[in-house]
Parts: sequence; structure tokens; C-alpha cells
Amino acid sequence: IASSEVGHGVIYVDVPANFNELGEAFGKAINFAFEERISFTKQLIRKILGETNDTPKISEWERALKAFKRASAVYKAKNGKPPVIVYDNISRLVHKNPEILDILQDDAKDNADDRKYIAVFVSSQGSVPRRMESRSAWSRADKP
Repeated sequence: IASSEVGHGVIYVDVPANFNELGEAFGKAINFAFEERISFTKQLIRKILGETNDTPKISEWERALKAFKRASAVYKAKNGKPPVIVYDNISRLVHKNPEILDILQDDAKDNADDRKYIAVFVSSQGSVPRRMESRSAWSRADKP
């Protein structure tokens, strides 16, 4: 199911079974291209000194989430309502990458508080709601 089929203001992210593909899936859902933007000075420093890892690298899924949040502000200003993001198959994160689920839940709560965007988590496993209910970010969730 593509976001264009869901409707305007709704983004559908199908969480892949392979966590390493989450950034790509997220980027595809929002039509986000992962092009690295580096200043000429930084390129020159890299060429002269070699690759430096002074700053932590932000993952693709985090970059896509930031892009979605920027676009959410534009969408809300234009349409008067927050966009919705649907995370399907979120249970794929709970066992091997629970901290990512926690980050998405915390971000969803913070942005729901500010009415910036609404997040929907879809899961077929009971372990996901149990984990989410045990955290303070659950306070804004509607009861299933």
C-alpha cells in the first residue's frame, strides 16, 4: 500500500524485517532522497586528511524522520491539521531493536503533545502494546 493510495496527509511506513532497510523504507514512504550534503571545505579536509569520524553519523531512518517532521510543519500550516504517519509491522523492532521503538514512541508522544503529527503503530504481537504501555510515553495513546 502506498501513501498515495492512503490519502493526503497520511504516510505509510512498512517496517521491514531487516532493520538495516528501515531507513530506505522510511525514505521511500516520504519520497526522501539520501544525498549527502557536504560543504566544499569539509570535502577538501576529507581529501587531505582522509575520512574523519569526529561527528557521529546520523542513520538514514533518523534523517528521514527529521525530514518528515519538517514537512509536517509545512503540511499543518497549509491544511490546518497535522499529518498522520502509520508504522506498520512495528513488532519487527520489539525484539532486536526495542530502543528504536522507544525513540519512535517518544517522538510520537512529543509531537502529539504539540499537535505536529499523529503516529499510528500497527502490530500483530501483544509484546508491542505491553512494552509501549510500560513506558511514560503511553500517556497520550488512545486505549485499544
